[in-house]
Amino acid sequence: MARKKAKAKQPNLTVTIEITRTKLAMIIVERTGDRCRVRGHHMDWLQDGGSLNTGDGLRELTAALTTLVTKEKLNGAQVHLALSSDFCITRVLAGEVDRVATELRNLRERVSQYLLLGAGEKAIAESSRTIDVKQRQAWVTVTNKRTLNNLVQAVRDAGLRVGLIEHAMVAMCRAVGRMGRDTGAPVVIVEVNNRGVDLGISYRGQLLLDYRPGGVDSKGKLAEIVHRHLQRIQRYCDRQFRFAQGQIAQVFICGASDELDPILRQFSDTQDLTAEVLDPKRICPEWDYDESAASDLGFFSAIGSALVDPGQLDQDAEERGLPNLMDYYLNAQRTPLLPTLVKSVWPIAATLLLALGIYGAAEMKGREAVGVEQQKQQFDGQLGQLRTMKLESDAADSRIGWLSHINERRSNPAWHELITLVGHSMPEGVWLNSLRVQDDGILEITGPSHSVDLVFEFVNYLKKVPVLADVTLESQTASQTRRGPIIVFNVKCRYLGRDNFTERTASND
Repeated sequence: MARKKAKAKQPNLTVTIEITRTKLAMIIVERTGDRCRVRGHHMDWLQDGGSLNTGDGLRELTAALTTLVTKEKLNGAQVHLALSSDFCITRVLAGEVDRVATELRNLRERVSQYLLLGAGEKAIAESSRTIDVKQRQAWVTVTNKRTLNNLVQAVRDAGLRVGLIEHAMVAMCRAVGRMGRDTGAPVVIVEVNNRGVDLGISYRGQLLLDYRPGGVDSKGKLAEIVHRHLQRIQRYCDRQFRFAQGQIAQVFICGASDELDPILRQFSDTQDLTAEVLDPKRICPEWDYDESAASDLGFFSAIGSALVDPGQLDQDAEERGLPNLMDYYLNAQRTPLLPTLVKSVWPIAATLLLALGIYGAAEMKGREAVGVEQQKQQFDGQLGQLRTMKLESDAADSRIGWLSHINERRSNPAWHELITLVGHSMPEGVWLNSLRVQDDGILEITGPSHSVDLVFEFVNYLKKVPVLADVTLESQTASQTRRGPIIVFNVKCRYLGRDNFTERTASND
């Protein structure tokens, strides 16, 4: 009797795609038994300009993804998406449990201020981990809700299923941690792209800080930027992440192959920093890389995203230490149970309510008819009293209005004190273009800043000025000058006046 041939095991596929403003980087990890084969693809998805949040951009992304799916026969496969910093940002918090919870609430209230992600509602993914009994660490990834919806639509229209959407910098930190390069101390990760550079601080495979120097010309002076901010970043990590011990002394560079060597040479003269170009093949050296994946250094974040165990996505979002924007998307799409129940039982409920209403109305009509005439007489008397009170109230409001107008015109605002307080609130790197006070007391402050973080720092200082209230960042716009990139901001607040300044100062003393 002939032996039956053993059925060949079907390969297990992991598909990850890094999406930047104009390019796609796809990695396919094919697992058969103990063997992992890796192949990769690069593609320009944006052809005619614009952005993902336009109709043309959405169609172009869908077409590029469809081309890759057809070429690799991936229809129906689950995919992990790693979004570049063009589409999202990640904020990291750590400390005592109550303090982290408070900062998370404050961060949720501020997400509307991330104007560089585009106008409109923002989508948030949160996750955390327990450090010890009293300490927690939390991650919050923010993107534009329209961007998220378009990404999911494009991927699904191309025939794929979305399992994970994360920040590419989070994936790169995971890859560096897999290599064991950030075990002893935090390290700097630099991703080079066509917009400029994105920086992150990684410790044991986890993102501590997401930082983006502005401008394409940041590539030409990257070593200077990192060296200039190194002490500030070190102090921030020491203060916010006390579990991350060690001095920052290592810089890892990844991205497009043709741009890495010039940037690496910039660090040759820095005494307290050493730089190294990251080779994606060293993340998992036991894998078999085909020529397309082996010869390109631009797959680092895509491979980092491939390291996520699918079982990890089934864990509770609060404890898995991995913010997944698909959690927000699925929660927003999920139909509430109560409206569904109401829709199914409303005919029966309506019939019962109608019957009860008819019975109750007949019973009450008889009782109400007796007292209607008495109530009418009472209402007539009360109506006369109300008319008299209305006339008296109108006269009092008129007198109060004139008195308030006279009081406002006699006050002498302390303009010099106001300008001094605003000037003292400006951190280094923030300038003032104009300061205007409207008749209604609304104060408008405009000017440029080196970075978004400095704008937020200036706003926080203004909130502590005793004569100002309702301080709000109205807008911030990236711009370019001959000296480099700037952020032009517009802040509005309410000026409380000199008397309020005197009273608050006396109470503080």
